[in-house]
Amino acid sequence: MTKPTDAPTRTEDLVEIQQLLAKYAVTITQGDIDGLISVFTPDGTYSAFGETYTLNRFPVLVDAAP
Repeated sequence: MTKPTDAPTRTEDLVEIQQLLAKYAVTITQGDIDGLISVFTPDGTYSAFGETYTLNRFPVLVDAAP
């Protein structure tokens, strides 16, 4: 018999990932840079146009996106 833990279940993890994807999609569509950045960890990076960018470059990336 296994003991219950406080660790998240696989289902909870999947729901959290889906929520982050939804938040990413909505915030980038609305041009909500602060909301978009909140989807990532502070040390997160984003790869686009063959380059890797830090989060402080997101406003430029969003402006350049078609």
